[in-house]
Amino acid sequence: MEKTSDHGLIMAGFTTRLDPENYDVFFTKLNVCGEKEWCKIFSTPGNTDFGLKIIQIPDGYVALVKYFQDWENKRIW
Repeated sequence: MEKTSDHGLIMAGFTTRLDPENYDVFFTKLNVCGEKEWCKIFSTPGNTDFGLKIIQIPDGYVALVKYFQDWENKRIW
């Protein structure tokens, strides 16, 4: 979880909402009151993925870092 320039929060994680057998990456942004502004799930059916970090960069855009794992190959995207 990271604080954003508008005093909200941005976070990375994982969920089984779209793929009950495997984890999928999610990223979400909360406003200063803790209300969801947006949420994005990246699903790769049959693979387990973990969102490790999300940061806000100076020009206002958000940079995403994702760890991908399919139990045979490990790689950073």
